[in-house]
Amino acid sequence: MKSLDDRALFSELIAAGAQDGNVADIPASQAVAGDGTASVALGFPPETFVARSAGGVPPRGQDMNGFLKYISQAIQFLQATSVSAFDSGFAAKIGGYPMGAVVAGITPGGVWRSVADNNVSIPGTMGAAWVNFFGDYVQKAGDTISGALAVTGTLRSDSNVIVANSQSKSVVNIRVTNEGYLSFDLNSADQTNLASLRVYPSGEITSRKGILALTSQLPDEGSTGSGRWYQIGNTLVQNFRVPAVYRATGGTYVAFPKAFSDTDDITIQLTTAADNNMDVWAFNPTTAGFYINIPSNSASSGLPVSVTATGAAR
Repeated sequence: MKSLDDRALFSELIAAGAQDGNVADIPASQAVAGDGTASVALGFPPETFVARSAGGVPPRGQDMNGFLKYISQAIQFLQATSVSAFDSGFAAKIGGYPMGAVVAGITPGGVWRSVADNNVSIPGTMGAAWVNFFGDYVQKAGDTISGALAVTGTLRSDSNVIVANSQSKSVVNIRVTNEGYLSFDLNSADQTNLASLRVYPSGEITSRKGILALTSQLPDEGSTGSGRWYQIGNTLVQNFRVPAVYRATGGTYVAFPKAFSDTDDITIQLTTAADNNMDVWAFNPTTAGFYINIPSNSASSGLPVSVTATGAAR
């Protein structure tokens, strides 16, 4: 069968133009047994197959018209609601396609669903009462999508998500491994791995070159009035110099060039010149500073002290 062959569409029902009384409504069963009327259950009843001379009843022409109209009505509905090609002439003659009817579009491969009764509009035209039957579905494998793919829910895949470049022939393979990390692999057309990234639940990111640092994890540094400080991640290290330390009741307060965020993890290392005999210690650290003093038995005082303080950055 060819697409241009006559599809014998029932644009009109059989006996649609018959006079009143010449078309019977066919009942499910015969109302009066033996009266010769046709029904769905019996068709033409047994008495219509008996000669009149033997007491039979001839079949009625209005029953034949009724059967033909009944059958053509059912066929017309199937033709209007099955996935057959849209036909504007057929639509006009039957008063339009019903709501929910599905037709093949004028362009091969298109399928349209009617969203209105008595629909004579042409699928795919501006304002037509048809919607693309597959408009809400992701296209099949091998198809391409032009423009942006908007996902309002969750995009799930039980295997890998592969993004290919037809020009460079490279492929990005995205997957969640059995070990629980997210893997991005850039492969060539022959599956040679060109680059890889691994994102772990801990937030660590690795590549073939090693562990990647976030911007917030990159070291930062600066100068103080008597030294320098540097910060890696949340760790702040300060190196500075106290010009002279003397013995004092309760100690001498020394302010940190940069304040720490808390006192729990602050460590303080004090260093004096190798050629002096001054003893020194630090105590009572806060986020802003600490106290320093010399024991009473120290051999020297008034000498400079180098300080290295480590703790959590603000």
